[in-house]
Amino acid sequence: MQLRPKDMSWLFLLFTLLHVKMNKAEIPGTDGEVLQFGFDILLWELRRLYRYYSPDIAVTYTIKHALVLHFLDMLNTHYKNQHQIQFYANALHLTADYLSKTIKQVTGKTAKQFVNDAIVREAKVLLQEHLSIQDISRMLGFNSVQDFSNFFKTHTSLSPTAYRKKLSPQNSK
Repeated sequence: MQLRPKDMSWLFLLFTLLHVKMNKAEIPGTDGEVLQFGFDILLWELRRLYRYYSPDIAVTYTIKHALVLHFLDMLNTHYKNQHQIQFYANALHLTADYLSKTIKQVTGKTAKQFVNDAIVREAKVLLQEHLSIQDISRMLGFNSVQDFSNFFKTHTSLSPTAYRKKLSPQNSK
C-alpha cells in the first residue's frame, strides 16, 4: 500500500512524538497516561488510514464486539455514578457474569477493570484541580471519603493525598 505524503508525514509525526514521550520523564504521577493517549491516537489514525486505503475490505464485527462497544459507551456516560457491573448488565439485558466474560474474551480485560480504570483516570484528573478529596469522592459516586481513599490506594498504591503531593511542583524538582 502506497501512502500519500501527508499521511506519511502525519504518521511520522505521531511516531516521533511517541518516541520523545517514551524517552522523556513523565510528570510525576501520570503513570504514562500521556503515552497511552498517544498510542490511542496512533491506533485511531491507523484505523482511519486502513479504511481509506482499503475501502473494499469489509470489517466484520461480531455481536460480542457490538456488546463491548455498547458497554464502553454506557461506561463513558455512567462510570461516575455506577461502579457495579450489574448495572451495565441489567441495562444490556445480560447477566453480569456473561457481560464480564464476553468483554474479557474480546478485549483481554474484565468489565470491572474497565470500570475501575475509568474511575482512577477521572480521579487523577480531579486530584489535579483545587477540589477537596471529599468533593472528589462525592463526584465519583463513593459513599465516603474512606471508601474512595481505599479504592484509589488499591489501584494506584498511593492515597489521594500522597498522589496530590506527588504532583506538586515542589516534588518535581
